[in-house]
Amino acid sequence: MIHHFPARDPDTGDWHAVYLIPGTTQHASIGGSLTRYGAAVMAQEANDEQRRQHLASMADMRARAAPRIVAGNRLAEGKSELTGLLGGTTRSEKE
Repeated sequence: MIHHFPARDPDTGDWHAVYLIPGTTQHASIGGSLTRYGAAVMAQEANDEQRRQHLASMADMRARAAPRIVAGNRLAEGKSELTGLLGGTTRSEKE
């Protein structure tokens, strides 16, 4: 994830919410402000939005990785009454 932070423009004296371009030493501005506080708020909002998107994509990835056919998994583990239909032992036979 890219970290946004406030930085002062040496030419104009304005504050900007910036991030460091990966692989370089250059900053890219996402918004300008006359005060450091304003730039810090913009940077924090960008960081929060980026974190929200990251967490949403991780939740989606976990949901896609989770097994969807619960009954099929129970059959494979021998935990279902239908296991006997597949040629395995049933619960009553195990007990």
